Amino acid sequence: PFDLLVRSICPSIIGHDLVKAGILLGLLGGTPPGASGVHNMSAGMTIRSNIHVLIVGDPGMGKSQMLLAATQVVSRSIYVGGNTASTTGLTVSMSKESSGEVGIEAGALVLADQGVCCIDEFDKMERTHQDGLLEAMEQQQVSIAKAGVVASLPARCSIIAAANPKHGSYNLGRTVAENLNMASPLLSRFDLVFILLDQADVSQDQKVSSNIMNLYRQQGRGHTSSSGQSGGGSNSEARGLDWTDNSGRIPMMTRL
Repeated sequence: PFDLLVRSICPSIIGHDLVKAGILLGLLGGTPPGASGVHNMSAGMTIRSNIHVLIVGDPGMGKSQMLLAATQVVSRSIYVGGNTASTTGLTVSMSKESSGEVGIEAGALVLADQGVCCIDEFDKMERTHQDGLLEAMEQQQVSIAKAGVVASLPARCSIIAAANPKHGSYNLGRTVAENLNMASPLLSRFDLVFILLDQADVSQDQKVSSNIMNLYRQQGRGHTSSSGQSGGGSNSEARGLDWTDNSGRIPMMTRL
């Protein structure tokens, strides 16, 4: 059953089964402390049950497509672009009404409460805007103290982010933080970090190009065949999931 759920996420993308499994875990989340029977926690101690996922990879690896597929699975989901997002747009902002009263407008993380928030082009976000995610990712809430208004809004959502290396291609000789130019406190908030490398492989390139052409043919005919839905043909369903990359090794995870 788990293999079937993984294959159901973005079936148009061939491979990346381990990344899809991580996205599935982020969508499902964990068990809240109250539901697991943990009631005698010390005051002020919080244990988050949401899983944050970061996908780092070379351009053209299908990261944006997998994020869009994740938003289509969950009923409450928000998709934003890191190049156009700001701290107030992600958390909360203040607005002044015509009557002179000050109101609070919820951002993307607050609107995605008990859901998922997908952030694409995470590396394009400015460092000052990235710092606004620290409290929301760990404490699962957003606090504001402006214009005499002090409030805390719930932001119990999982964050699935996708980013490109700052030099165009991932450098294996550097850490994830150095490749993304990201602060270590923010990177430590992500529970799963996947690294996708665009390596030269003739057989894999043929599979990808054939799958893309088949998708265009199916759209032209106006129907979807079973081979296009599986993302790799009926043989992939018979043999199960492939947890290895093009070189036969398991993709790297959480090398901080």
